[in-house]
Amino acid sequence: MDKTFGEKLPGVQYNDRIGAYLICFLNDKIAVIKTSKGCFLPGGGCENGESYEECICREVKEETGFEVSNLSYCSCAEEYILHETIGDFHPIQYYYAGTLTNKKCEPTETDHKLVWLTVDGIENKLYSAAQGWAVNFAFSQRQRTDVKTAWKS
Repeated sequence: MDKTFGEKLPGVQYNDRIGAYLICFLNDKIAVIKTSKGCFLPGGGCENGESYEECICREVKEETGFEVSNLSYCSCAEEYILHETIGDFHPIQYYYAGTLTNKKCEPTETDHKLVWLTVDGIENKLYSAAQGWAVNFAFSQRQRTDVKTAWKS
């Protein structure tokens, strides 16, 4: 685990959820999914037997209609939080850099909207502290290596 947010309380039974998320840059902007709850990185929970890469591809297609390519592992973070509907929650999130490519269909999750936010201050724009950290971490790595991730329509 690269980073932990919150504290695991002794004797508490947490609801673990493994998920995988896309970090997709377009210059100084990052692809995010806007919902009524807030903004999140594209992605979600892994289904039985699904790889992290398969999870990202499925979730991104459901949320945006786009395909994903050039996936490469970035980081992993976990949180220990009290979720308003789940209760004691322990999301374990794997982050991959990648590219949005061809739009194949309309999103099936109609309450999710793809938006591009500036990276500056992203930790205050995303619902999840772990996701804000992951974007900043990936952005710093991107600047160091001068690797650019693009969005192709």
